[in-house]
Amino acid sequence: MAKFLNRDNSVAAIAEIIKNAESEIVLIVPFIKVSPLLKGEIIEAGKNGKEIMLVYRENSMDHKQRQELYELDHLTILNHSNVHAKCYFNENQMIIGSMNLYGPTEKENREMGVLLSKNGWHSDDNLYYDALEEASAIIQTAQIEKKSQKQQDLKTFGFNLLKPKKDNYLHLSEIVNEVFENKKFELFENNNYVWLSCDPYLEKLSVDIEFGSENNELDENIRRVSLKPKIKEEELEQLYDIFWRKNAMNCIHGIDVYWSYYKSNITIYANKTVYPNWYREDFRKNIYILKDGMNKVINHLIEIMKYLRIRT
Repeated sequence: MAKFLNRDNSVAAIAEIIKNAESEIVLIVPFIKVSPLLKGEIIEAGKNGKEIMLVYRENSMDHKQRQELYELDHLTILNHSNVHAKCYFNENQMIIGSMNLYGPTEKENREMGVLLSKNGWHSDDNLYYDALEEASAIIQTAQIEKKSQKQQDLKTFGFNLLKPKKDNYLHLSEIVNEVFENKKFELFENNNYVWLSCDPYLEKLSVDIEFGSENNELDENIRRVSLKPKIKEEELEQLYDIFWRKNAMNCIHGIDVYWSYYKSNITIYANKTVYPNWYREDFRKNIYILKDGMNKVINHLIEIMKYLRIRT
């Protein structure tokens, strides 16, 4: 949940963004004259192997400050002629506010800002990724002034935390396509929601695989499989009615099947009693479990469709 920051909280929160980063930090600010507190955090981050990217407004840094920052091997510096945003973030948190990294004013100006957090029960994932998209656009239109040692060694310039959300799921997409063999799933992203889709999976059926976690946040495991029969509405209503009258889905061990309305998707979950540690299990193993359950549901659907003389 977003947290309001005043002047004093903003300084402390920026320091925490740097300190708590896993490996990467981005600082976007028009004017910069780093205070001793934040300079110490920036130096310490380098000692801990963290990379920092600083984007500032062109010609707004004095010679002494530039010399000090150029000495830091873990710091990449870009300048932008029109940047006026103040944004500081790592892999999990972001500050958007009014405060520059300008030491002399940290105790004088009245400042306001918000702290966004992601990957939690009350996370701000959508806001974080919306702001990340704009931050990426600022970086893309900036000029590189200095590369860190690591960026010099890389073939492709960039930070992992700036990648689109779906890029973090490419390796999972590869695993899914290995497991499903001739069925090819494509990765999609919309409004910060990421999923895999195979359409068509069969002539009259599409399949989506949705990522998630115990708290329904995006995570690197499989939350559920969704099936969508693609038949006429009157046929779909008949299929739905017979599907539940046969009640065969209660016989699939470890799998919960939901189909609340004939126009809705059929959703398949792992049973929490049988798999209490589902989201901590191996992703490939979970894919095989849900694939097996899904195939049993699909076979049941095909039997009914044949009975109804619906072409499959």
